[in-house]
Amino acid sequence: MKRLISIITVLALSITLLASCGNNGDNSAATATPTQSQTEDTADKSQESAAVASTDPLDMITEGYYVYSFNAPGHGDFVQFFRFYPEAPVLGSVFYAGFTNNSSLFAGTYTVEPMEYSYRCAVDRDNSVAENFVDGVAPYTITFYDFNGNVLDACGFDGSILYNDMTVISAMGSSRVMYHHDTDGPASKFAGTFAGEMGVTYLSFVVEDDPIGVVNLLHNQTYMDMVGMLIEGIWTMEAGAGGGFNYNLIPEFDIDTPAVLAVSADTLTAVYTPEGGSPIKMVNVSSMEAQVEHIFTGEAHIAAYDTDAPLTLSLYDDGTVILDMVLFNNNVTVDTGNYTMVNDYTFGISFDNAGDLQTEIDFGTFVITLDYKSEMDQIGSIEAILTLGSAEADSGGADELFSFDSGEGSSTTLTLYGDGTYRFGFDAYGVEEFGTWIFESYNLTLIQENGNEIVSNIGEGHSMIIGYVAVVSDQLADTFTAPAELWGGALVN
Repeated sequence: MKRLISIITVLALSITLLASCGNNGDNSAATATPTQSQTEDTADKSQESAAVASTDPLDMITEGYYVYSFNAPGHGDFVQFFRFYPEAPVLGSVFYAGFTNNSSLFAGTYTVEPMEYSYRCAVDRDNSVAENFVDGVAPYTITFYDFNGNVLDACGFDGSILYNDMTVISAMGSSRVMYHHDTDGPASKFAGTFAGEMGVTYLSFVVEDDPIGVVNLLHNQTYMDMVGMLIEGIWTMEAGAGGGFNYNLIPEFDIDTPAVLAVSADTLTAVYTPEGGSPIKMVNVSSMEAQVEHIFTGEAHIAAYDTDAPLTLSLYDDGTVILDMVLFNNNVTVDTGNYTMVNDYTFGISFDNAGDLQTEIDFGTFVITLDYKSEMDQIGSIEAILTLGSAEADSGGADELFSFDSGEGSSTTLTLYGDGTYRFGFDAYGVEEFGTWIFESYNLTLIQENGNEIVSNIGEGHSMIIGYVAVVSDQLADTFTAPAELWGGALVN
């Protein structure tokens, strides 16, 4: 009975969080609320950091929080903040971003380095709404990664202010603004929001023959154990056998059972051993997820908001489909369903909302399209031509400007064309993506087919550096560079 209650509790929590958070494209999910002891620990740490008055940005970043807030009449205060944890063994330096009062969440790892970053941000909410932005150069760059080491985004930093002009780590009303350092600890006006930091999954394992038996290790070194019953607490780690690590699961309450989760070096498998019990084999949840095989993209005009929204239709290797829309920097699932191949060049898709549809092919360009139409509550009509095209069709035969270098041994390519388009390729696996680019104030911005923007940085010797995270999967990412003489000759008039 206790297990049944635990399962119901977890399902209710999951539904609540999914309703409030949505899908932010990073596949992270809020999975636990910090316990009372963890909240007190947060307050203690905040109090300690408030007593430290370092002026070194490399120290300041882990002291307190970086926060931006505004009041929406009739709806109250909306608080957005970043927290940067000190470096921990194996886990690394972890960040947490809680937007819209912890209803939109991001977590991963970060680096901060003395490298100039050109930003464009508003000083406050009023200027943001009026699009009165300030252009400047910050002396430090913070680069954000997911827990698999893929680059997510980057922004400028000077110790006192975090210049958040990011597009990936973002939510509606949270970007192109300045976040100020808050070291007031429990006395901060935002202390309640800071204490509401939600746990974001770092690693997740499931029992091989029990889909409900899950252990989630969270970014703030807390955990949720649902192997036997719902247990929450904190975790510590130590070196294990074969290059792996043992995670010691220490429950919050003495009546609950501690356990050890022995994780393999490749993090694909684990063995869960409760104190006084028998070992149980587990597998990484991510290894069981379906993989994207085909991507269609397009754009729909949303009349209710008088705005255009990019659409991405993902076809997975298990025969399922998901149609997502990016609306005001938030990912919205428009439709789901299943697909089959009618013939070598025709997809038959059965949508839950739009019904049964088939793609068409233009034999002149070999471009495959899908005419999609449906209705959504509160959004209205969604109509778009979704396209899966060939490299020749997307590049349009435009002249190549130059290709970036992805480093020795890399199989990915990134090429700019003279008509303002680019191509990203992972040709060994038949993956290619197309988008557009703009070059302003010595910043190159790639605009992906789902609307995300990736902005370059300038590195040593004025080389151009750009971290590309593929639309098809955030597991596919690479860092590209181009020497000054290459990009300067091609882009600077």
